[in-house]
Amino acid sequence: MTPALRPPATRLTLKQVTKMWVQRRPTGRPGLNSGWKLCTRTWALLAALSAPSCNATPEVPATLVMMPPTMGGAPNMPEVSIAFDEEAIHISPGAESVVNARVIPAGVYTVRFALLAASQASLTEGASLDRAEVTTADDGRARVVLTAPSAPTTFLLRAQVGSASATTAISVEAGALTSLLVRPHYTGKRLISEWVASVHAGLRCEDLAEDAPDSALSIRAAPSAALHLTDIPATSPLAVRVHAGQLARGCTTVLLPPVGEETSVSVSIRDEPVDLSESTLNLVFGALGDSTLRGELDAAISSIQSGLGASATSDSSALLDGMRAALSSTVRRTFDAARSDAGWDTLLTSLPRGWSNRSHDAIERWARGAGRALFSNRAFEGQLHGDPSVEGPTFTLLRFAGLAEGAVDVSANGGTWSVDPEDTLAFSAALSWNRVPLVCTLADQSAQAETGLSDVPESLSALLDCPGIATELGAVSSSRVSALLALCNVDCLASLCDRALLNAWTRTCAAGSTPATTLELSSTGTVGVSDSGELQSYQGSWLGRLTAGTSVARSAGSVSGASPRVNP
Repeated sequence: MTPALRPPATRLTLKQVTKMWVQRRPTGRPGLNSGWKLCTRTWALLAALSAPSCNATPEVPATLVMMPPTMGGAPNMPEVSIAFDEEAIHISPGAESVVNARVIPAGVYTVRFALLAASQASLTEGASLDRAEVTTADDGRARVVLTAPSAPTTFLLRAQVGSASATTAISVEAGALTSLLVRPHYTGKRLISEWVASVHAGLRCEDLAEDAPDSALSIRAAPSAALHLTDIPATSPLAVRVHAGQLARGCTTVLLPPVGEETSVSVSIRDEPVDLSESTLNLVFGALGDSTLRGELDAAISSIQSGLGASATSDSSALLDGMRAALSSTVRRTFDAARSDAGWDTLLTSLPRGWSNRSHDAIERWARGAGRALFSNRAFEGQLHGDPSVEGPTFTLLRFAGLAEGAVDVSANGGTWSVDPEDTLAFSAALSWNRVPLVCTLADQSAQAETGLSDVPESLSALLDCPGIATELGAVSSSRVSALLALCNVDCLASLCDRALLNAWTRTCAAGSTPATTLELSSTGTVGVSDSGELQSYQGSWLGRLTAGTSVARSAGSVSGASPRVNP
């Protein structure tokens, strides 16, 4: 038997069901109980229309399953309303803004937000919310963050709770502005002459490179002046950066700045690291008058005196030995015969000029006079210079005991240097010299200052009166003296005296001393830092380890310095 044909099942959509329910609702305050009765009847009707037989389970459309009961379906729920805190919101393109809505009466609700076009001409493309559904706090408040599109436009923002809804107009305007009062918070010790504050719209602090230039939205002011920044685009975020050149800097990110209002922004400032690779310091080392350097000077003078005397028994004998050595080998025999026959060694010792030991006294006086510079507050001067391609500083000697670097044979080497967060500089360096050549150079300078002549040999020649000595030697009546004068007259003998003094001094100073003396020093002190972040000044002290062979001693002194661009 052919089964009877039945009409096809009728399926209603959620929109159709909701329309039926709304049309059947009574006017005035809705009755939730009657509404639920209508829903029950509607569900029954749909089940009857769609069921294939009386015993079959009704097929429920998916659109209907998604329809939630208003206010959780609780009976006798009071009527609610919702409203935005602001009737209209003005925002800059691309900016963020916090939007608040409130449900009355207070309680916990689920509020849904949506963006709506205000007209066919308005655009919402590019606009967004951080979330579409918000659970309110106990006071009924809901909060979302709106991001505006990049182009000016207008649109609506709707908030809905149950059947209650509210809208607010959003106006995206390029001219939406805010103001900032920037307050640097600096606890460092560096001397700040000026703060620079700049605002980078649309960026966070972490987006800025360390060497990023100031923006066009910037202001400069003395540390005591206020940093007011006006006419700032009300864009979120705003990176507010403050710096004092390369001395110190800080940055704070401002989110959601209010339009048309001034916001106080506190920026924590930190000291910038000192750029040692680009720093240069001219340093002046002062030595304390300790026995360490005095012992070094004493040893050098003793070596010089011994070297000048060679194996001679007296100064007069040393001079005559030197004159003989300056002659050619063919004349030396004649010189020796005249010297022995005329008794020149005894003659020079007994001269009224008191020549004996005069050279020793003069050399010691000149050496110690120059050596006093080693015990002054400018014992030596050097330069610490950074180089990006070299680890550690380069240390160059500028002056030693008042003498320019080229005039003394002292080598200098750099060690290490570092600056801690408290702007304390620690560095090390080393000096090395040969005590005899060094003291010879110091004595040359001292003799020049005393006599006006170029060095010790010329000063000794004048002091001992080489022309007078030659006259005395030639005045002795002796045939052998006459024979010598026939080969080398009085002027020749005076020249031999000059050459003897010069040769003795040169030989003694060149011989040097073994081993060399090394001064390893370390220093600690406070630095001043320039606006460019380089070392500007230094004030501290140094400790030294003086080593000469197996002899080790300690020395110490003060140190002060400044950048070459600043007078030390």
